[in-house]
Amino acid sequence: MIDSQRKFDSLIRRLEGYARESPRGYSFGVACLAALGYAYIFVILAALMVAVGALLYFVYWTVLHLRHPSYSPVDFAKLILPVLLGTLVVIAAIVHTFRVEAAAPEGPELRREIAPRLYAMLEEVSAELKAPRFDRVLLTDEFNASVVQAPRFGLVGKNENYLILGLPLLQALPPDQFRAVIAHELAHISGNHSRFAGWIYRLRKMWFQLLENLDGNLLFLPFFLWYAPYFYAYTFVLARANEYEADRCGADIAGKQVMAEALVRTSISGRFLGEAFWPAIYRRADHEVQPTVSPYSMMFRDAEQRAALAQGSAGWMRQAWEAKTDTTDTHPALRDRLAALGFRGVAAGPLDGARPPLPAPQPVMESAAERYLAGVEDRFAKVLDTEWRREVDRPWREQHNKARQLCMRLSMYAQQEQTDPLTAEEQMERAQLSARFHGPAAAIALLQQLLAQFPGDVRALLLMGHLQLEVGDEAGSATLDRALRLNPEERPDICERIAAFYRGRGQHARASEYERRAQMTYRQEELAQMERSNLDRRDSFLHHGLAAERLAVLRQQLSRCPEIEAAYLLCKEVRHTQGEPLYVLAIDTRSAWRRLQAEIDYNELSDDIVKQVELPGNTSIVFISGRYTWLRKVVAEMNNSRIYRISERQGV
Repeated sequence: MIDSQRKFDSLIRRLEGYARESPRGYSFGVACLAALGYAYIFVILAALMVAVGALLYFVYWTVLHLRHPSYSPVDFAKLILPVLLGTLVVIAAIVHTFRVEAAAPEGPELRREIAPRLYAMLEEVSAELKAPRFDRVLLTDEFNASVVQAPRFGLVGKNENYLILGLPLLQALPPDQFRAVIAHELAHISGNHSRFAGWIYRLRKMWFQLLENLDGNLLFLPFFLWYAPYFYAYTFVLARANEYEADRCGADIAGKQVMAEALVRTSISGRFLGEAFWPAIYRRADHEVQPTVSPYSMMFRDAEQRAALAQGSAGWMRQAWEAKTDTTDTHPALRDRLAALGFRGVAAGPLDGARPPLPAPQPVMESAAERYLAGVEDRFAKVLDTEWRREVDRPWREQHNKARQLCMRLSMYAQQEQTDPLTAEEQMERAQLSARFHGPAAAIALLQQLLAQFPGDVRALLLMGHLQLEVGDEAGSATLDRALRLNPEERPDICERIAAFYRGRGQHARASEYERRAQMTYRQEELAQMERSNLDRRDSFLHHGLAAERLAVLRQQLSRCPEIEAAYLLCKEVRHTQGEPLYVLAIDTRSAWRRLQAEIDYNELSDDIVKQVELPGNTSIVFISGRYTWLRKVVAEMNNSRIYRISERQGV
C-alpha cells in the first residue's frame, strides 16, 4: 500500500518514466496487475469449492465404509444437506459482496420528452465517438459532468450507463463548449478510446467500491486493502494519459479552439464558485435567520453574479494558468492541457514567464442550459434550490446563532474600551470579529491601534497583512515580510500568498522571488521531516543532557513495562531541524530465554511505552533487539547513555 504522499509521488514519477521508455511494457504491467485482482477472487472461490467438495467426499466415504445396517438414505441426506446449505449460504454471501453497484447521484432525471435538444446532441456525439447510449441522464447540483458505468451483476455483466450533468456546468458554458465537455466525457467509454484504457478506467472505480463492501471479510479484505490503493497508484499514469486523449477527442468533435476555451471557462468558473459565490452565500447566515436565497437560480444568471465573474476572470485566469500538475488528481493542470492541444504560453519577458495563450472568456450570451433545457431550466433550478435550503437549514441556523453571540461580544468590547483598556488578546479578537462583520477596512484600523501599542505582535501583523492584500494594498507585502522577520520559522504559505498577490498584479518577477522562498522553506521542512523520521548508521549522536531528577522519573515509569530489559537515551545530531532536540529511546527487550515465555510485539510494546512513559520532547522509540541492533555499539561507546536496567530494579 502506498503509505505516504512522498512514496506515491516517487512511484508516479518512476512509472511516468517507464511508460515513456516502454509503453508496451507499462501497459503489460497494468494488464497483469488488473488480472491479479480477478485471479485472487477466482482462486479463493475455487479453493472454497475444492474444500466443500473434499468435505462432501469425506462424509460420503465415512458413511460408505462405516455405515450401520440400520443407516438409511434419509440418514445420509441428513448429513449431506447441512453441508450443502452451508455452502450455498457462503457462496451467496460472497456473490452479494462482489455485487458492486455504482450509486447514481440523486437528482431529477432528464427524459427525452423534456430535453429533446439535449438528447439529439448526445446521440450525435455518441455516434461520432462510437460510444454506447445512456440508460439514464441525471441532473445534479455539482459543477461537473461525468460518466458512470456499472456492471449489472457486480464484477461481470453488461454495463449500465449513466450520464451525470451538473446544472451549474450547463449554466456556465455556451452550447458549443458544453458539447466539447460532453465529447470529453463520452471519450472515456467510446470506441475511439482504447478499450483497454476504458476497462482500466472502470476498474479504478470498481475496486474501491468493492473495498467498501468488504468490511469484516477476512478472506478478501486484507488483500484488497493492499491491492486497491496500489492498483490506483500504478494505473495513475494511464488515467492521466486518458485525460489528454479525451481532450483530443473533444477537440476532434468541437474543434481545438472550442475545446481549449471550454477548459479555460470551466477553470475560471470553478474558481468563481469556490472563492467568491459560495463564500458570499454562506456569509449571509451571519445576518439572515434562515436560508431564503436561491443559489442555483442566480448562480450564473443574476446580473450581480455575472458582473462579479467578469470582474474576477482575469485574476482567476492567472491562477489557473500558474497552477502546476501534481499527483493529487489525474486531471492535468490547465497549462499542460492547453499545451497538449497546441496552445502554448506567449513569452512576456525574461523574468515574467509565459502568459496564457487565450484571453479570459467573455460573458456567455446563451448558456447550454438555455438551449438544451429550454422551458424547464427554471423548474430544475427551483428543485435544486429547495433541496439545498432543506439540507443547509440546520447548519445555517447554528451559524446565525453563533454569529449573533459574536456580534454581542464585539459590542461588549466597544463598551469595555470606554472604561478599561483592552488587552492585546482582546484587541486581536475584536479585530478578527470586525473583519468578519464590518469588513477589512474596519479591522485594519483596529490592528493599527494594536500594533501602535505592541509593535512585535506577529499575529496582528499576519492578519493585517492578509487583509491589506485582500483589499489590493501592496503594503500588505511589507507587513507580512515584517511578520516573517519576527517569526523564527518562515511560513511558506505566507510567501505563497504574497506571490499570488504579485502574480495577480502582473508583477511576475516579485512573485517569483517569494515563490522561491516558499520552495526553499518547503524543502527545508521536508529535509527536517526526513531527518526526524529516519535513523541509520550514518547518524551522529550526543549525550541526552537530561537532569538527574528527570531521569529518575523516566526510570520509575519504564519499570512498569516488564518486557524491557534495558533502556538507553541518546540525542540525535540534526542539521535541518531547529527548536527542541530529537531524542532516541533505544529499548533492549528481555533476554532470549524469557522471550520464549512472553513473545514480544514491538508495535504493541511501543504503544505501551507511549501510554505509560512521559517521554522528553520529541522522542523516537527504537528496539536494539529488533532491526536496530547496530545501536548496541553506539550506546556502549557513549557514557551514561543507559538510563534503566531491569536487574537494577529487582536488585539482582
